Amino acid sequence: DDKELVAPMDDEIKNGQWLGVTVRSEGTDGKVLVCAHRYIKKGPEFVHGRGLCYTLTNRLEHSDSIDPCKGRPTNRAHEQFGYCQAGTSGLITNDTLLVGSPGPYTWRGTIFVLSILDDFLSRDKTMYYSPLTEETAPIDKYSYLGMSVAAGDFFGNGLAYAAGAPRSNGNGEVVIFTKVKPAVTIMKPVMTLTGDMYTSNFGYEMTTADVNGDKRVDLIVGAPNYFDKNEGGAIYIYLNLNNDCSLKCLPPIKLTGQPESRYGIAITNLGDINKDGYEDIAVGAPYEDLGKVYIYLGSRNGTITEPSQVIAFGFLRIILGSDYNLETFGYSLSGGLDMDNNGYPDLLIGAFESSSVVLLRTRPIIELTTTVGPETALSRIDPNKNGCPEDPHSNLTCFTFETCVSVQAVMKQRLLAAGTGLRMNYTLRADVNRRIPRVFIGPQFNVKPHIMHKVIYLRQDRGELKHCHSDTVYIKDDTRDIQTAVAMRLSYTMLQDVPVPPKPGDPLPRMDNFPILNQQQADRVVRATFLKDCGENDICESQLTVDASLDLPLSSNKWDLILGELKEFLLNVTVHNLQESAYESYLVIKHSPSVSYIAQLKGKSHSCERSSEMDVVCSLGNPFERNAEVNIVLRFEPLNSIDEVNEVQFDLSANTTSQLVESEPSKTLIAKVVRKAKLSIRGSARPEEVTYGGKVRGESEMKYKDQPGSRIKHVYEVYNNGPWHVSGLEVHVDWPFQVANNKPLGKWLLYLDEEPTADVHQGSMYACKTGLLKQFKRICHIYYIIHIFSSGRRWCMLHTYKSTQFLGGTDNNGNTSASPQYARLRRKREVEMIVRKDSDNIVRMNCKAGTAKCIKFHCVFYKLSASQSATLTIKARLWNSTLVEDYPRVKAAEIASNAKIYVHAPGLVITSKPNEIEARVRMEFTKLITDGVELWMILVGVVAGLILLLLMALLLWKCGFFKRTRPDPTLSGNLEKHNDD
Repeated sequence: DDKELVAPMDDEIKNGQWLGVTVRSEGTDGKVLVCAHRYIKKGPEFVHGRGLCYTLTNRLEHSDSIDPCKGRPTNRAHEQFGYCQAGTSGLITNDTLLVGSPGPYTWRGTIFVLSILDDFLSRDKTMYYSPLTEETAPIDKYSYLGMSVAAGDFFGNGLAYAAGAPRSNGNGEVVIFTKVKPAVTIMKPVMTLTGDMYTSNFGYEMTTADVNGDKRVDLIVGAPNYFDKNEGGAIYIYLNLNNDCSLKCLPPIKLTGQPESRYGIAITNLGDINKDGYEDIAVGAPYEDLGKVYIYLGSRNGTITEPSQVIAFGFLRIILGSDYNLETFGYSLSGGLDMDNNGYPDLLIGAFESSSVVLLRTRPIIELTTTVGPETALSRIDPNKNGCPEDPHSNLTCFTFETCVSVQAVMKQRLLAAGTGLRMNYTLRADVNRRIPRVFIGPQFNVKPHIMHKVIYLRQDRGELKHCHSDTVYIKDDTRDIQTAVAMRLSYTMLQDVPVPPKPGDPLPRMDNFPILNQQQADRVVRATFLKDCGENDICESQLTVDASLDLPLSSNKWDLILGELKEFLLNVTVHNLQESAYESYLVIKHSPSVSYIAQLKGKSHSCERSSEMDVVCSLGNPFERNAEVNIVLRFEPLNSIDEVNEVQFDLSANTTSQLVESEPSKTLIAKVVRKAKLSIRGSARPEEVTYGGKVRGESEMKYKDQPGSRIKHVYEVYNNGPWHVSGLEVHVDWPFQVANNKPLGKWLLYLDEEPTADVHQGSMYACKTGLLKQFKRICHIYYIIHIFSSGRRWCMLHTYKSTQFLGGTDNNGNTSASPQYARLRRKREVEMIVRKDSDNIVRMNCKAGTAKCIKFHCVFYKLSASQSATLTIKARLWNSTLVEDYPRVKAAEIASNAKIYVHAPGLVITSKPNEIEARVRMEFTKLITDGVELWMILVGVVAGLILLLLMALLLWKCGFFKRTRPDPTLSGNLEKHNDD
């Protein structure tokens, strides 16, 4: 009555106290516990969240208030009992009350245990609790001990109390306490159960149930935050063996839900809903779709891991109509009470986010007894014999069996009293374990169905309801699997009206009108076996062995797969059967993805097929008879991806539908991937001999590209003799671009005027990324500084060549710079050291002897295939003036460049000899004979000329050449008188 309600006292706050966060019933005629864990007690200087619980009578009348933290120290607030949050969980059992309180002592948590016996004088008035101090508590701060509670006789000496601490130790723990002795308030921990995953919230929810019917209570613990790849939430069922190891004698039965479903956030003991003597449980998964509840039945061996029923609100919504829209269905559960007094416990399901509850009532169960026979009809069926007694002329093997079903349950009397029978749906599914059934159900030969439906009617027969019927099953042609039994599922369902959901205010329909069959008998599997060459127990016990080898060279217990030598290789496998016949036997070869199966070697009778990119399956025979041997040779080829791996693995295993007396025979072969290549390099000069001569020209006179001198080429050819391609091949070249002297710079020698070029086979890749442009600019720049006072200009072809470090220091960026001493060079040319000629009057200038200043560069060939070559051509011009000026009287000048191969390919074995990976190109330069004459020759010529002239003059004189007869002037034509005047 509202008039009896009393307003909160001034020192308490009940708004938002969450009254009803915990509601527990002691059972029929027992008390009820209701808690509000957010109940607040306040004062002038504090506000404490203590929590409060109430006990009610079985008529739901107030009995008592339970405030377990009242009067306890709160000076240090949350570090003591300031924030108890008592009532977060609770339980009433055997007149004993458990209250979970996760807040005390910095949320370490505790549980309170007290007696609520009606007889006050006989009641134990001590309030027991678990230890809380740092020294005595079994868990750390922030463990939330008391988030869930349970009680039971776990150790055979009276009640023990379990408390969940979902944040303890990261994984979550459940600690079980017992009383030390009466009146000793602090209980002692005797056992701890720990979760197996971090942050799984193991211990968030708990319940007890006798799931294996041994009269000892078992413990079920929830971990709703458990997760795995395809799982979310878990429960752990600890069977109680009631001895020294108690709940730890056996590993727990672990059940998991769907990802992100919060499976295990609610667990309840349903009681024995199918009347088989084992208690059953329900588990909530509120975030799986709109919410689901899983029902698990108990059994002799514990909880059956497959749910007997999954209650999804999405399905209930179809029945109830679209007006009903609930979310988080299954967030809370309460079971074990018979709400409609039909003898079966019911289940109450909460939907937290919809503020709703759903009551599901249990339907009465009709117990069935099913028999299948005769036994001889379902055993030793000869697959080689056609027909059967029901159809002797059939071209197929067949067999016939009879099924009888009878009612043996509490519903029988009511059905018999009414004088009526019972209609049922009967379904037969043949070969249910096969995706493609080996059999079909007669007599429909045109359709060949493997599923058959029909309606049967159980009639009264000698005081019971019973029905028998026969079915004939035919084996299809070409059936290979005669080892595995044919599994046939027989299913019975009731034919009855669908219950109509009552409207609000209508009376509930009687559940007796809607019984359900006991599914353990209503859904049954029988097996038909074949006649086999096996032992007396009709179980073929085979022993297979596998031996294998690769047709490759062997080293260090591994085969060497030398890439490039073989286009394909062979795998040789031999399988023996040492005992009874093996039916539907096969060999599976799993190989690395870097090789591919080609085919079986010709001439072999056993078929092999590729089942996937990395699997090959070979048939060994059906049956593979005892003491038989099968040899299979398979062809494989390497793929392009093999260059990325270091080994190839073959995993071989033989299997059969027969029973193997030993573990599955297997063998692993590993082939080491070997990459070999033999490289060589040779050099040539074009032309081999070059002449030089002419006048000496300074840099200031060089205006055209061809003025320095003759064009020359050095050609280096790299050849890969295989068998495998080479990646990351580099050719390093030392190029003599100046004459060596005692100066920072020398005279130009072989002047580069074009970038090096490479010629490779189609499909190969290269790059002459020499990075020399900036370096060569610096060389020209320094040269310009040195000669600027004499020439006033510079001449330098700027191309990408890398300089050696001979110009001076380096700056912070690694750039070469001239030393200050060279910036202050005087105009006057100093005396230079020149390279001397050898004894054969030939001057030799090269990088190795140090007689030339050299620059270094390299070209990278990213891939050079086997039996292919690559050519590197270096074009330059001979600086004619250097040889004309410094070596005018030598027989010849020999200038050489060097090249060497480097390979940066891990795992590649280079089989070349040292002299095969280095080459030198020599060019001989001879002096050109010009029109200039030596001085002595001129003098001799002059003297000889004078002598010849004198001799000719003397000869002419002797001949009278110089005595000519002159004519008489008196003999001339006209004489004239000389006139003296």
